[in-house]
Amino acid sequence: MKDNKIDSSLTPVVHHSVAKRVNLDNNYQPNSLEQTEHHLWHDFTRPLQTFSCVTEHSEQKEQDYAELDEH
Repeated sequence: MKDNKIDSSLTPVVHHSVAKRVNLDNNYQPNSLEQTEHHLWHDFTRPLQTFSCVTEHSEQKEQDYAELDEH
């Protein structure tokens, strides 16, 4: 948000649980991230990951998301 409006120049930051749900639930495909570059946030100790669209989360390996649960 900038001046009380959505600023398209800012890249959204998404919690890693959203990516995990996209990966594990074929019926969950958030339209707002369909063709939107976004950052994936894990925790305060790891850097943000950048994704170009939501489909990239579906292509992630399931073990990658299992590792997130360990942290």
